[in-house]
Amino acid sequence: MMKIRILAFFAKLMGIQFKIDGFPYGATKSDEREQQKQLIGSSSPIEKKEKWVIEKTGEKFFFTRWLGDQVHESYAPVSQDVAGIYAAAIVQGFQPPRCLNYLDKLAG
Repeated sequence: MMKIRILAFFAKLMGIQFKIDGFPYGATKSDEREQQKQLIGSSSPIEKKEKWVIEKTGEKFFFTRWLGDQVHESYAPVSQDVAGIYAAAIVQGFQPPRCLNYLDKLAG
């Protein structure tokens, strides 16, 4: 449960929305509306908004990157441990790592 709370904290921090068993966590529609109002009020042109969606189905997490209203990238389902690493990378401005391997244990 603590890992889900940490993911929810990161999601709220970065404006990311994710779902657990169909229930959304993180950014809400009202948050998105406020951000859109701020963009419209500024003099800069509106750019395509990047959004990450994290969905939990059973024991697996699915990461999807949206640009505007289109899916730009989808990632294979991962375990909760790997999902934490993916979320940390996204929050820091990186893409999720493509290949994670567990360390070999020393014989002894």
